[in-house]
Amino acid sequence: PLLMVAVMNGQIAVVETLLKGGAAVDAVDRENYTSLLRAAERGDVDMVEILLRRNAKGNVQNRQGMTPLMVASRLGYAEVVRALLAKKVDPNTADFTGRTALAYAHQSGRTTIEAMLRRAGGRE
Repeated sequence: PLLMVAVMNGQIAVVETLLKGGAAVDAVDRENYTSLLRAAERGDVDMVEILLRRNAKGNVQNRQGMTPLMVASRLGYAEVVRALLAKKVDPNTADFTGRTALAYAHQSGRTTIEAMLRRAGGRE
């Protein structure tokens, strides 16, 4: 989807224009990624916040069952994690192997993110 291309290239003005024009915020690509998942993967907190303001589904899962929160937790993007938790995404959603965002943060040595997730009620 064109929206996803703009998100992946960090083109905020284009993303906002596409969303105002009616682009589907939760459209998926071949890997079942949404724009929010791609923005989380890039660590682009501004893009994540724009998409969340447009009611992007925060608990969407890709083919492996990973959510934006899991992706951001694994990669160490604390600001993205904070933005997602502020929108009340479920910290206890599990991927297809049973791992949660907290498990990914723990396995990746992201202690700050681990603490954030625990405060939000996250479990491994």
